[in-house]
Amino acid sequence: MVKLKNIIIYGNIAKCDIYPEDSKENGSLEVNLQTKEIITYTLPVGYEWCENHITHAKNYLVDISKSNNGISTEKLIMWY
Repeated sequence: MVKLKNIIIYGNIAKCDIYPEDSKENGSLEVNLQTKEIITYTLPVGYEWCENHITHAKNYLVDISKSNNGISTEKLIMWY
């Protein structure tokens, strides 16, 4: 599970704060929506094992950038 907050899309760039699992501290994620590549990311200290969370978050940001349904500033992503 990962929570995204402060989602912002401008041009071909998406940025957000990322909160993995039960972390109260945030990391950050920046994605190039045109190339679908991660520009930069950070994870909170102690959550380095959550790198797969970054991929789930990146995929969500790329998907919503293609949607015409509007963009929410927060999203909870869960998988199993």
